[in-house]
Amino acid sequence: MLSAINRVAERGAPIVEAIENYESDLGKYPADLDDLVPDYIDQIPSPGIAVCDEYHYERVGMESEYILPKTYILVVPLAHRVIPLDVFYYAPDEDRDIGLKGNETDWRWWTVH
Repeated sequence: MLSAINRVAERGAPIVEAIENYESDLGKYPADLDDLVPDYIDQIPSPGIAVCDEYHYERVGMESEYILPKTYILVVPLAHRVIPLDVFYYAPDEDRDIGLKGNETDWRWWTVH
């Protein structure tokens, strides 16, 4: 299971890099992943697992009138009966580590029961 999770994180790394480069250049996060193609990434890769065929992206705190962190999450919903995780996601500003190797430590999982 951990190898599949590592694969999802590795395949998502270019998306994260493209999102960060977009924000660096334009001062805001993209509205959706399609905004990254082709200037920041050639194409959006699939997660590479059978239980989910695409990454889901959401900006967080962008339309809020309150002072909230302006950030994003990159989510891979997982089938509950296949592996014991419900959601695997990337959140650049969370302060938790699930022990993945390299710079993938911003990836997390969340189980809902």
